[in-house]
Amino acid sequence: MGCAPGYIGNCCFKVNSPLFRCIPYTGMCFHCLLNYYGSYCNKRCSPGCADNVFCHRDKGTCACREGYYGETCLKIGFPNNKSRSCYCADGNCSEMDGSCLSTNRCIVGRFGLSCQYKDKAQDALLEAIEEADLLVDNDDSTCVNVTNNTINAFWTEFVRIEWFRLVFYIEDSSRNFEIKYVGPNQTYPCSHPVVLYPHDPNRTVDIICKQSYNVKSITVSWSGDTTICSYYFSGGRTLAFLSVIDAIIQTPKDINKTRTTAMTDGDFTSCLTLNSSTRLELWFPNHIVVSEIVIYIDFNQTDDFKNFAIAFIDGNVKVYNATTSMEDMFVQRAVLRVASTVTTLEISVVSGSQRICELEVIGDCQAPNTGFLCEQHCKQGCKDNACDYNGTCYECIGERYGRSCTDVQVDLASGMAEKAFNFWPFLLLLLLLLLLILLLMYSRKKMPVVQET
Repeated sequence: MGCAPGYIGNCCFKVNSPLFRCIPYTGMCFHCLLNYYGSYCNKRCSPGCADNVFCHRDKGTCACREGYYGETCLKIGFPNNKSRSCYCADGNCSEMDGSCLSTNRCIVGRFGLSCQYKDKAQDALLEAIEEADLLVDNDDSTCVNVTNNTINAFWTEFVRIEWFRLVFYIEDSSRNFEIKYVGPNQTYPCSHPVVLYPHDPNRTVDIICKQSYNVKSITVSWSGDTTICSYYFSGGRTLAFLSVIDAIIQTPKDINKTRTTAMTDGDFTSCLTLNSSTRLELWFPNHIVVSEIVIYIDFNQTDDFKNFAIAFIDGNVKVYNATTSMEDMFVQRAVLRVASTVTTLEISVVSGSQRICELEVIGDCQAPNTGFLCEQHCKQGCKDNACDYNGTCYECIGERYGRSCTDVQVDLASGMAEKAFNFWPFLLLLLLLLLLILLLMYSRKKMPVVQET
């Protein structure tokens, strides 16, 4: 007896269904793999479900991980917070810049002043470090000893690393670092890395290489203290919320634009259908540098999954084209080999139609722009107009120094010479005055004395 239409294999399981065990000739499952649910295990549990927790077989409900809420954990943030981009551990964020108001701890997977950076350390495997979980728990007070002062981090897939942060147990601003990236068929040494200490005391160290790479492993070695409390590998900032997003519907007779916030509202249940006549256009008020696009499609979809085409545009010039690949059936990703500077992104479905529910644009502001909205500028004293999110210069030009390179270092010898030069007129005047006094005294001494008679 053969399988019913749409089913294949000895167990007659449904095409594209990640089954564990199924009923012959129907494809219905006894059990689903982790992260899937439904009679045919063809529905995806929310990315907000807690790690290693099965969602409800029929409803998809689950216990939420930190930073997600809702019955099926399909909403990002916290129900009592109005900020659509709040990633603070307690859900208490500033409406102005997303910074944490009552705690300095972000939800797991995020870090930074406004929890704006995606942490790739969560996906890494560490070699020969006991209690390695303490290094990625977003708690800088839990520390471990690291053998040989070295961290070897590995990923199963290529990841793009922009920079990374280490938090040590002991304050020390004299450490030396050695970094090695391993990419596709090549090793990239990070020569002369920029080392910043963004916070006082000097336990936190930000290390920036001049280039970012797509890598599968990173080796970081340092001198000094062997006890480390946290490490973070920045995969870039989330920038989609900075854009104005229009859904463009194009017909043979007309083009209509409809403004939408559904792609960046942190709600995986608010979706938009793209097809041959409908596309998305993201316009950014300032130039941004894009390294990765992540698209979440409708988690209730069961089949007929499509890829997306993305056009990267700078002004009116199309600088790059990319097509997403499926991380799984519900998450699609496009990782750029070389980051692109753009002002506009256009997203369309390759063929047919596809519902898109949430969108992440990963990258950073283009120098010299910085800040939460990329609206601030690095100070003029920063070398190559390069600074971090807080405005701290990577390097200073000339004789400038300080976090923002606004202080000027004066050469002591030249300064003394200048002061001496400025003192000469006063010295000359003093000598003339002294000479005049001496002449007066001498003239009075030579005057004849007239005696009275």
